[in-house]
Amino acid sequence: MIYIKDFQNLNSSDVSIAGGKGASLGEMTQVGMSVPPGFVILSCAFERFLAETDLNVEIDSILSKVKTAEMHTIENASEKIQALILSADMPSDIASEILENYQKLGSKFVAVRSSATSEDSASAAWAGQLDTFLNIKEENLLENVQKCWASLFTPRAIFYRFELLERGKTQTNAEDHILVAVVVQKMVNSEKSGIAFSVHPVTQDENQLIIEAGFGLGEAIVSGSVTPDSYVVNKKDLLIIDVNVSEQGRALFRQENGGNEWQDLGDRGKDQVLSEKEIIELSKVIVQIEKHYGFPCDIEWAFENGEFFITQSRPITTLLKKISKDVTEEILNTKWVHLGKWIEPALAAETWLDYGVYAQEFFKEKLDKKILYLNGDFFLSEHDSEIFVDESYEAAKNKNKLFFKNIYDLVEKAIAEITEKSKNIKNVVDFLESYKRLTGVWMPLNNIAKGIEKYVQESDPKAFNLTKGFLDNKPMTLQQIDEMYEIKTKIEKNIGRKFIKSTDIPQKFIPMVKEHLKKYEWINTHHFVVNKFTIDNLIEKMGQGKVNNENNFTEKYTDETKYLIWLLDLIGFVRFKAAETSGYTTYQLKDKLDSIARIKGLNYEEIVEHTINEIASNNISKKIAVDRKLNIGFYFDGEEKILTTKQIKICLNKLLKTENVINESVKGLCARSGKVVGIVKVVNHQNQMEGFKDEMVLVSHQTTPDIIFAMNKSSAIVTDFGGLTSHAAIVARELGKPCIVGTKNATKILKDGDLVEVDADNGVVRILEKKQ
Repeated sequence: MIYIKDFQNLNSSDVSIAGGKGASLGEMTQVGMSVPPGFVILSCAFERFLAETDLNVEIDSILSKVKTAEMHTIENASEKIQALILSADMPSDIASEILENYQKLGSKFVAVRSSATSEDSASAAWAGQLDTFLNIKEENLLENVQKCWASLFTPRAIFYRFELLERGKTQTNAEDHILVAVVVQKMVNSEKSGIAFSVHPVTQDENQLIIEAGFGLGEAIVSGSVTPDSYVVNKKDLLIIDVNVSEQGRALFRQENGGNEWQDLGDRGKDQVLSEKEIIELSKVIVQIEKHYGFPCDIEWAFENGEFFITQSRPITTLLKKISKDVTEEILNTKWVHLGKWIEPALAAETWLDYGVYAQEFFKEKLDKKILYLNGDFFLSEHDSEIFVDESYEAAKNKNKLFFKNIYDLVEKAIAEITEKSKNIKNVVDFLESYKRLTGVWMPLNNIAKGIEKYVQESDPKAFNLTKGFLDNKPMTLQQIDEMYEIKTKIEKNIGRKFIKSTDIPQKFIPMVKEHLKKYEWINTHHFVVNKFTIDNLIEKMGQGKVNNENNFTEKYTDETKYLIWLLDLIGFVRFKAAETSGYTTYQLKDKLDSIARIKGLNYEEIVEHTINEIASNNISKKIAVDRKLNIGFYFDGEEKILTTKQIKICLNKLLKTENVINESVKGLCARSGKVVGIVKVVNHQNQMEGFKDEMVLVSHQTTPDIIFAMNKSSAIVTDFGGLTSHAAIVARELGKPCIVGTKNATKILKDGDLVEVDADNGVVRILEKKQ
């Protein structure tokens, strides 16, 4: 059996035997890229090692006891498995073959690098989960090969393996088929090194590549130990768009007798690492690699004696699906009317998008049907807003009772439809579509009311003063308020004074009050926000008095005024009835949504942060819920679009001229966009992960694979050092978490327990509340 292959005899189809790293190095060697020579100890060598040492069964047994939610089970499994592998003897023929191939390389120093057989696919990057050893000499070569085998079972690698399974990115069993090959490669004594992305990983602009460069070995950049220079280049014409020079205080270099050491750079660390000529030369290589593979690539490079070497290339796994059209420009070119700030869950906000669709039935083919919702701010196109006002003004002026009667009938139809479905909710998605229709028909009444009020105010100011409250401060149900008033009257008659607090209620009336509360427990439900009606609510409402639905007009009001009052009362009543139905039916829906949430490990408040389509397609997760609580953006122009955090920010800044107010804050580079609020936990070492809870903000000097457990649980990641291609940046994009790198002082300013807002879009962490 063949246990070793040179790079010249491998290509990209050999991932199963050479791992992702080994197969990629072979592929690039074959097409003529400048790759340092080397060979791969194939995965079958590791497989034979396990078989001859009888470790397979023991490893499977240990892995079966792992619980990913309990870090100590991962650590215990890792310690046991690695000890077994490191203490076992390597088959002698394999050891001899490794040493023979080392001699053929003719290099005193080599890099020994793990290459997992499920590593660096287009859907998942192991990003440092396995170990690499640099500047290794012959005397400790075999020992480091065995360390690479053992690194398949480090705590971080075990955790990542199970994490991929849970995310559905691999179909293998946790203990099967993931093997490890080992790359042995001539060591480049790097004067400069770094990482490049053939597509900008943050802006995701396919026309731009980004290079990060530092002095010394690239390991310092990958680990995030230094903050590198960054250069952005236009791929089409190879023009340098942006140069960001970072001061580098120290660098990692080879020691004379092997191994690595940190060296202070002094004033040299202030220099730009790559010249413009070198940036363009490297950019040509990056474009060539991407063109060969046909997909965006993450590339590691080194520079020695005037020559660039490629030491690794893998797919970028963190790019979002390409959006066919950026709607930001279209939104900003539309004239909008701001209808106010209505903070609601995403599910409620989404139902408002059909505002224009169903309102079309009022105004036929005259509407733009453009709706915009940005973090609670609701906008309607100026054209549609004017149509609502102007058309209703004309209808009122011409005493077009048929127009308003049609509106009433449309709402009644929507109410009847959802009321019938609420009796037995069989299909949640179908019910939600009906709810959308109800919202879509009664929401426009806000604007129609403005047209009516405008006409009433102009034609009869006295009537306007009389009727302007018809549309506001209505109780949730007329029947409930009347029954409540009867209870109040009975209690006050019994105690002989005004009823003002719960302790005033005589014992004999308690059952009556409880029955009323149970009957109307849904009263405080508004747009999927469920709060049960309580005795405190009851007492508060009892001060409102009895509702009189009949308007008794005296002779002093003209027929015109009576007509105007009829109009406002009709619109007010129909809005009120729709609101009542909305609250009651969504309260009934709560149990169904609760059931869906529990299956996914969520609660009701989290499930209603999803859209109808997400619920229908079972695309439900805690991450979506957390993100939506901070950023909800919908745009509707006949087709529903969910906006990104960046699009929401741009639109709000332009439409409302909002500005970020920064008090005490930390600034750095945006490595992955997003905005979250959370509690800080500083973790610089594996032993500091204890007490790290879900959704905490991870703050670290620089992240390492050893703290992947905390990175996975965090809501955002902030580091002192590192660039856009550092370990923190790559893993944050893989996990979909906001990330800010290169702040220099995050661990000094931010302390455990601080409440912060991580605004990665702007590269800012704002302290909202310091822990006392």
